[in-house]
Amino acid sequence: MTNISVYLTIMTSVLFFGYSLFLSTNGYRTICKKAVKFRELLRIEVGASENIRKTNALLTSFFSLAYLALLYLSGFVFWFIALVLLKLAATLYFSDKFQRTVVEDKEISKRFYLFMKTDSILNAVFGLCTPLLIVL
Repeated sequence: MTNISVYLTIMTSVLFFGYSLFLSTNGYRTICKKAVKFRELLRIEVGASENIRKTNALLTSFFSLAYLALLYLSGFVFWFIALVLLKLAATLYFSDKFQRTVVEDKEISKRFYLFMKTDSILNAVFGLCTPLLIVL
């Protein structure tokens, strides 16, 4: 366990916590309004919808793998890393499903909104627990 990886893990976990907490505070109407604005942007750029989904998947995967690598270098046990991997895979799935819903001009169901909100809250919990586990 190196000091640099521990410090980076703490910093990224706090950022992950803050961002996830921010996402969990968005209301249903706010999400729907953002989806409408996103659709308008996609209509301006023809063919951009598939590229945006690919870019989102690549960036989310890259940052997730980098975070998992930091957890490994910080000395976390494998079962915790596997748990975080499953959680981040679920987040990637929900993010892609949200973008497909927006791109295909479908309405965002309240049930799916609740899944996304729960996912954000769980991400915030992981983001808060990780630095606490390091410190304690």
